[in-house]
Amino acid sequence: SYTGGENIIKGTANGAVELYYDNSKKLETTSAGAKITGSLGIGTTPETLLNIKGNDTAYSGGTAVGAIIQAEDTAGRKVQLVAPGSVGEAGVGTPTNHPLTFFTGNTERARFGTDGNLSIYHDLLLTDNSDIKIGTGQDINIWHNGTSSGFDNKTGHLYIRGNSGGDVGGNIYIQALSGENSINLIHDGAVELYYDNSKKAETFGS
Repeated sequence: SYTGGENIIKGTANGAVELYYDNSKKLETTSAGAKITGSLGIGTTPETLLNIKGNDTAYSGGTAVGAIIQAEDTAGRKVQLVAPGSVGEAGVGTPTNHPLTFFTGNTERARFGTDGNLSIYHDLLLTDNSDIKIGTGQDINIWHNGTSSGFDNKTGHLYIRGNSGGDVGGNIYIQALSGENSINLIHDGAVELYYDNSKKAETFGS
């Protein structure tokens, strides 16, 4: 349909059907499906609850070349699923200054705060041989291989410290068998050595 010099709907034989808004093409069919120019809003208020977009500002603050699926509530809080397109990285995040939460069964399980910190409100389960690596060069490695466990440090000194935030009266206990003492490190006090849970030596202040 063509009215007053402006396209509204345009159909091509054996080709596309095009929909326009104010003579600007917004949707066209293709052999693979359909292509949208701008965004597709789904919800009671257009473009409020769910947007499917092309190039637009993504969670990273840059322009995403790939598609964006964006959910937005009435308070303006947004969550985006971004495809990388020809450049950039795929990701999920929020371009607004709000935490990003993950939940199951209507219960929050994890949260990325606006400061970038990750809070987990349940167990973190790793399978055998799935190590925890810490540091830019993965200098600390906490591992379990199915039969043994370890804590490896490959740079500088390794400190095991209690009362790091102030003297709260805590000690350090090393037990080769759960419930049986091997080495006790008493804060402001003795170092105790045990044999089969029986104390055999301890240090004194004089």
